[in-house]
Amino acid sequence: SLANEVLMYDSEFRAEIRKDDPSITVVTVFDNQWHSGGWSGGYSSYSNASLPNSSVMAEFNTLEIYLYHACDEHKNRYDSDGDGQSDAGCHEWDYMEYVRLCEEVGNHSTCGTEFARYITTYGREGRWLTDISPFLFMLKEGGTREFKLETANEGGITAILLLSTWGDDGLRPDSAEYLFDGGQFRGDYNNESIYKRHHELTIPQDTVKVELVALITGHGFGNDDANCAEFCNHEHRFTLNGLS
Repeated sequence: SLANEVLMYDSEFRAEIRKDDPSITVVTVFDNQWHSGGWSGGYSSYSNASLPNSSVMAEFNTLEIYLYHACDEHKNRYDSDGDGQSDAGCHEWDYMEYVRLCEEVGNHSTCGTEFARYITTYGREGRWLTDISPFLFMLKEGGTREFKLETANEGGITAILLLSTWGDDGLRPDSAEYLFDGGQFRGDYNNESIYKRHHELTIPQDTVKVELVALITGHGFGNDDANCAEFCNHEHRFTLNGLS
């Protein structure tokens, strides 16, 4: 455990120092905003971010997101009476944590677009730095955008967008088309009659490059017959015009 502490601090340092790079434009989404947690009633937290205008946004080709989920008083999980329930610090279980983008500022019914997804840590704080450049097209209009946070775990939330340009080849993520999602890890996962994972895609003529972006996690308690959740041994294959 002591050896892993060193690895943790090294990883966190690299995430922290990234924000100080002078070639990066930093946009704050959540500024240590307290999130009370809980799924009941669809509880969520909202915050606005001020992005550069569209002409400036068009210059970036890289988008990273820094997320720091802080525990109460920065403590790890603490069970004072031994009843198996956390009395202080972070929650003891790993849960899904979503950052979503709202289509209209102030209209929370439009906040369903998934922007980033995380799995919370076991009873301790979490700190992530993730490259989500394929989603840069979502922000290309710039200006004020509203974001939504969903997670069962309470804590102080800091979320920062890092905009930059690296190895500029003139290409930018300009648009995307939603293909498919869903499917529980059960014996019928590949059954096309149940899960429709077929999409007819027409590539615009002026397109220079196409990328397939997939976000896959086995998390989800009770979603497979063996109940192995993230420990399921699984493989995913994509076929294009009959070729894998």
